[in-house]
Amino acid sequence: MVDIDNEILRREEVALLNKSITSIKQDRDLLATHFAQGSDIVPFLNTIESIARKSGVKAEISSVDVLKDKSGLLVKVSSSGTFNNIYKFLLLLENSPYELDVSGLNLQKEPSAVVSDESGIEGVEPAPVVEPKWQALFTLKLLSFVP
Repeated sequence: MVDIDNEILRREEVALLNKSITSIKQDRDLLATHFAQGSDIVPFLNTIESIARKSGVKAEISSVDVLKDKSGLLVKVSSSGTFNNIYKFLLLLENSPYELDVSGLNLQKEPSAVVSDESGIEGVEPAPVVEPKWQALFTLKLLSFVP
């Protein structure tokens, strides 16, 4: 009887352990999305491109480098769009699931190509008002990088 009781107890412990592992798996998967693996950084780069689309910015990743001490990843992203959209892009980057440090930002207004019609001629509609375009070069350091 003692052997049967011990075996029942052991099986209950194994069942409890299996249940714990199953419940932790979801948390582990969620936690893993906050880190970029050195062997596969594509999901991280896809996240940047997705954030650019959501914010209405045209973005291009110009370089990806592993830091010399392998403590992070350095990514340069060039983008263009309206000032509001670039600002939204920056906010979404800061709130992404990855831990990022914006170590550099170069923001410049593109030269305006729209000339307004100030002739005052009746029947001529003025040129449409176009929001000025901006160019930004972001230097991002991915802190949640696992080599």
